[in-house]
Amino acid sequence: MVSTMIRVTRGGCGIKYTDDHGVARHALKTPEDGPFLCEIEQAKRLVGLGVAEFVGEEVKPAEPTAPETPEAPANNQDNEDENKQD
Repeated sequence: MVSTMIRVTRGGCGIKYTDDHGVARHALKTPEDGPFLCEIEQAKRLVGLGVAEFVGEEVKPAEPTAPETPEAPANNQDNEDENKQD
C-alpha cells in the first residue's frame, strides 16, 4: 500500500481507513485537522475534486535492502606502498 500526506483545503471529506486492529473505519477530515496520511488512490481522488492538496512525498512500504558494500579508500597510496617490491 502506498500512502501520502494530504491536507483538506475546504469543507469536509469522508476518509476510509483501516485501524491498527484491521477494522475498516470512516472519519470526517476538515482543514482544522491538518495534514494526515492517506492511501494514494483516495488522495488523488480528493485532490482531483479540489478539496485537498498534497503535503510532502509519497510514503511506500519498506522494502528489504541489500547490505551496502564498503567503498574503496579514496587514497590508494597505502595499498600501492604495500604492493611495491624491493
